[in-house]
Amino acid sequence: MKHLLSYFKPYIKESILAPLFKLLEAVFELLVPMVIAGIVDQSLPQGDQGHLWMQIGLLLIFAVIGVLVALIAQFYS
Repeated sequence: MKHLLSYFKPYIKESILAPLFKLLEAVFELLVPMVIAGIVDQSLPQGDQGHLWMQIGLLLIFAVIGVLVALIAQFYS
């Protein structure tokens, strides 16, 4: 077993960062439907345009962060 772990040693950083960034990617993918639910449940029925634009901004931020995290995850995979 030690012999096999000696091959693994140079890739410890990648084997920790790759799953971590995949987890972050999944979290940001799951945040998008939650924000859309907030738009449908709160902003649209009340006609609150300020809240709507804030939610749209959150969607854009989550999309950009999600893409960046996905790119980093693919780099370490």
